[in-house]
Amino acid sequence: MRKVIYLMLFAIFMLATTVSAHEGEMIREYRFTTTNSNFNVDAPYISEFVYDGNNKYALVNVTHKGLHERSQSVIEREFQGLLRQEVPKTIEENGVVYELQDVEFVAVDGGHSIIAFTDFLEMTKRPDNVPRTKEVDGVTAFLVNVVMLDSETWTYGFTVPARFIGGPGIRYYILPDGTRIPVNPDTPEFYGYENAILTFLGRDPDTHRITSGRWTSNYTYNANGNMVRHAEFSGYRKTATFRANYGVSNLTYDAVATFVSHPDLEEGITLYEVLAIATYERVHASDNGGLTMIQIIIRVATAIVVLAVLIAGILYLLGRRKKQQSSQN
Repeated sequence: MRKVIYLMLFAIFMLATTVSAHEGEMIREYRFTTTNSNFNVDAPYISEFVYDGNNKYALVNVTHKGLHERSQSVIEREFQGLLRQEVPKTIEENGVVYELQDVEFVAVDGGHSIIAFTDFLEMTKRPDNVPRTKEVDGVTAFLVNVVMLDSETWTYGFTVPARFIGGPGIRYYILPDGTRIPVNPDTPEFYGYENAILTFLGRDPDTHRITSGRWTSNYTYNANGNMVRHAEFSGYRKTATFRANYGVSNLTYDAVATFVSHPDLEEGITLYEVLAIATYERVHASDNGGLTMIQIIIRVATAIVVLAVLIAGILYLLGRRKKQQSSQN
């Protein structure tokens, strides 16, 4: 009897195994986006039935798989030595594209590049009439500075006329400032009186030096009836060479730029790209009332289990009755 029970159970197992080998499965995938980490909340509607020709398939399972996620992030970048107030509109980092959101520029004065110059000679001081600009090969250069190339030297000569009032019998010539200059009939005196004479002649004593003097006339009368005598003094002027330098600006810019990824998203929001995988089973409408293979398997398995329990119960009762008959005999 026990062997019979084992054989029946084995047959039931083989039948269940055979029924579970179903066929006609179909997979369909749907992509969607959501800002909810629970993908089921915003999952798209998935039809319960699909058709392929004359075959009908019923939905049996849906799974969700996260593909990508995007969230807004902000980064800052510093730029130095820019020739213009321009920075990239986008940058890429770790495969993510960031778009320019804001930028601040700071001008940095890098001085000038000298591209031309003009020299001014025989100047006793810095020239005041230096042009502010200079055209150089189509470029407008601006005056950068005026520098002294050579040290001040007594190199350039000068000669200036003079006139003294007085006749042959006087001992001194008296200048407007009250300076008394001794009269020398052969050569005009100037040693020790240079500054007074230069001032009298309208020359700057700091930039002029008298080295010689001579009479250029005898005593004569002027228009006012005064007796005068003419002379001239010669010497050197203190001069220097000044150079006016012209150049173009080396102005550059430093910048701090803010870039943002996914500017279409709100700050703090994560966008998920999700793949919904729908599994369908073919419906055998002709022989099973429109049930899917899974439903058929469940029902058949349930029937097999019930049948096995019934058979086991019957065999148990038969075995018990047989034991009772044997004990009565």
